[in-house]
Amino acid sequence: GYRFDVAKGPSHEYWKVIRQKLKEYNPELLMVGEAWVDAAEQIPYFDDEMDTIFDFSLQGALTTGLPKDIFKNMENEKSQFPENAVFSRFLSNHDLDRMPTYVPVEKLKLMSTLIFTLKGIPVLYYGDEIGQKGDAENGNDNGRRRPMEWYKDKKGEGMTRWTSLASKTPDGISVEEQENVEGSLLEHFKRLARIRKMFRDTFAEGNSEVINVTDKDGKKSRKVIAYTVTGKGKKAIVLINYGKAADYKFETGEAFKGKEFMEVLSGKEESIKIADITADISLGDYQPKIYIEK
Repeated sequence: GYRFDVAKGPSHEYWKVIRQKLKEYNPELLMVGEAWVDAAEQIPYFDDEMDTIFDFSLQGALTTGLPKDIFKNMENEKSQFPENAVFSRFLSNHDLDRMPTYVPVEKLKLMSTLIFTLKGIPVLYYGDEIGQKGDAENGNDNGRRRPMEWYKDKKGEGMTRWTSLASKTPDGISVEEQENVEGSLLEHFKRLARIRKMFRDTFAEGNSEVINVTDKDGKKSRKVIAYTVTGKGKKAIVLINYGKAADYKFETGEAFKGKEFMEVLSGKEESIKIADITADISLGDYQPKIYIEK
């Protein structure tokens, strides 16, 4: 497939012709548009133009780190865009300061859980999976495009040297330092990728419904992002705690009533049953959980 840079440049009529010609050549070819425009201006790209566009709206909401902004983005997407709209979800790209530069690992785990469980396509900018840092360097983008950090000592086969590294000494940010290390960001991404692949029929095309979460006093939580996912496969429940550890109650739809769900992200044996349409849940500090229908 192709990534079309600055898709807002040419006219929509142009992209319709390009799509027609490319799909005649190969119907399976993927057209990815970098349409860095307001949400309302993204809608036409799904009318016989792109197969998917980068989700700058969600990336912006993640940058604020406020659950209310993420909720708003999810609701706007559902109400404004056609059913065939497919977004490519991402945390960083080569034109932006890398998300890990400003966001701690525990929150990166929350954000990555979100982009891997929402309908669409998760997209990784190399280095996000290890928390690689980088920002504009001397007024240009070199710092955002630093070499992938494969090794603890920052040197070895495959390491490039076209621009400087964020750190020349071991700092915990490399594949070597995180691979097969329980609790590392890299292992979290790998686990998410396995879950996504195993339950692709659920997440890739599943519809997400934001669900209500209340604290022990019955007040609506402002810290927990929670939604159900219903696709062609098993149903899922995603809970992402942007706050400290606490006990909560969440409410699902009727389609989830009486079903049992297994938590698959932590690697620990844990299950819940939706007795009526509600269930109690304990969430740790900045903890994400993914429940899959048994």
